[in-house]
Amino acid sequence: MTRSVRTAQPPVFASFIVARLQYGDNTLIDIEPTDGVTVEQYGMPRGEPLRDVTAAAMEAVEAPLDYPPLRQCFTPSDNMAIALDHAVPHAPEAVAAVVGAAIEAKIDPAYITILRTEADVQSGIEDPRSALPPDLRDRVRLLTHDPTDQNSLAYLAATDAGHRVMLNRTLHAADIVIPIGCIYPRDAAGYYGVHTGVFPTFSDLPTLERFRAFGSLSGAGDYRRGLIDDVTKVGWLLGIQFTVQVIPSDGFEAQHIVAGHPDAVQQRGDELYAQVWNGTRQGPRTSLVIAAVSGRGRQTWQGFGRALDNARRLVAENGAIAICCDLSAAPGPALQRMVGARSRQEALQEIRAARPVDALPAAQLARALDDVTVYLLSRLDPEMVEDLEMVPIEKTDELQRLTRRHGTCSVLNNATCAVVPMD
Repeated sequence: MTRSVRTAQPPVFASFIVARLQYGDNTLIDIEPTDGVTVEQYGMPRGEPLRDVTAAAMEAVEAPLDYPPLRQCFTPSDNMAIALDHAVPHAPEAVAAVVGAAIEAKIDPAYITILRTEADVQSGIEDPRSALPPDLRDRVRLLTHDPTDQNSLAYLAATDAGHRVMLNRTLHAADIVIPIGCIYPRDAAGYYGVHTGVFPTFSDLPTLERFRAFGSLSGAGDYRRGLIDDVTKVGWLLGIQFTVQVIPSDGFEAQHIVAGHPDAVQQRGDELYAQVWNGTRQGPRTSLVIAAVSGRGRQTWQGFGRALDNARRLVAENGAIAICCDLSAAPGPALQRMVGARSRQEALQEIRAARPVDALPAAQLARALDDVTVYLLSRLDPEMVEDLEMVPIEKTDELQRLTRRHGTCSVLNNATCAVVPMD
């Protein structure tokens, strides 16, 4: 049976007779194995989320790493841009801390611009100005980036390989750029370090397509290392000396907020992330892995792809993965090419050449389908799920029946954040 519950968090790895699963915005269920079979549970962070996020964000900008307090780094005439990456937990509190430091330095609120992603808008994430005092909210400008709008882009430089670096004009023209982002594992798809929330996030369409090449999925590959070098160079060219980064916690909460010089923040952020999320597999791979995508901003095909990659590190050969999420967005061009294709390989060849917005999730799904059966609990139409060669799950009770058909089972909470060791 399945039932909704709330109890204290287990550690990153544990064995349970009843395994707890949280997915979507805040759906909680229990998985109860039959015949006393123990379920391996992963993906629960060590420690507790921040209780006072506002205070933590203010402390981070007041006592940053390897840098003076942020309020001392402005002049009243400065034009400041806040580059807000997609799906940052408690982004409004982080924004409020940065804006507060600027106001304390006598910067006119009209000189402050927050640049956000279209993905945040599509995910229904709240206005990042919502934690500002009411008299400031409308005075601080909020823009949404459009990588196809040539008028909103400006040329910055060329990479070592000769690629043009085009950035949103707001970042290009600002005196000071303050990124607000989220720390992830160094090999996570789409993550290239603390400057990721500036570049490629706020670049042009050709740049985004270059970062969607399948080579970007290889954590140790030369192609990905080249992308990381480009991201680092852009941060240097923009003169970014201060960044604010969130270490995510359970669901869509924040466990730590770190601010200061980018090099120091990256190092400390990696250390804190490992303390919160690193797990150790205690047994062999299991024939079934149930993986949960939690947090409103992560109910995307990109979140699905990351969860699938992590689940594959736990599943046995010819096993099954069940992804639980609130995904409702229709498949993009890459996933649609997989529907009805004569072969996955042929579809992937076309996707590799075109590099549409969902190229990486399509590659991650195709790679998984080559090895395992993929089940999907989502808000998508079941026929659409079947067209993508996955098995739709329409009710949570079906998860329980699925566990009965498998001799071993793992539950992976927070599948987009958890660190699952490779074999």
